[in-house]
Amino acid sequence: MCNADPMKPVLNAAVTTLEWISSLAGLVTKWRTATTLPLILVLGIGLFLRFDGFSSAGSRRELDKLAEQAKSQQLSDVYYKGRKGDYDYFELMEYMAGTTKVYLKVDESPVVDPFPYTSNKDEWRSGLKTGMKFSKGGSPRTER
Repeated sequence: MCNADPMKPVLNAAVTTLEWISSLAGLVTKWRTATTLPLILVLGIGLFLRFDGFSSAGSRRELDKLAEQAKSQQLSDVYYKGRKGDYDYFELMEYMAGTTKVYLKVDESPVVDPFPYTSNKDEWRSGLKTGMKFSKGGSPRTER
């Protein structure tokens, strides 16, 4: 049984980001106006790369469609990303076709065993491995 704090990766990422921003702020102060614009661009790109992406509101019917799409294609799956507030977050990952991100209200969600939202893909649960119940044991890369 693991008693790890689920917020620890989030806090570590936040501390790392703040340290990075602090270092960049120090450079801006030293280099003045000539380097401000390039640093703003670098900072913007850096924050974009850390951003998990946008999700759209969905329905149970839409999630079922994504599940059918994943079942019909090789190397595709719907993953449960966790619960944040009153919503469960899912992502359809299709090989060579990209991703589709949706969130559902908890009362519409098929999730049996929820966990806190995470952008760490190693902690997501596979829908195909769990019969779209997203229970423990359905992690894409590790068994729980």
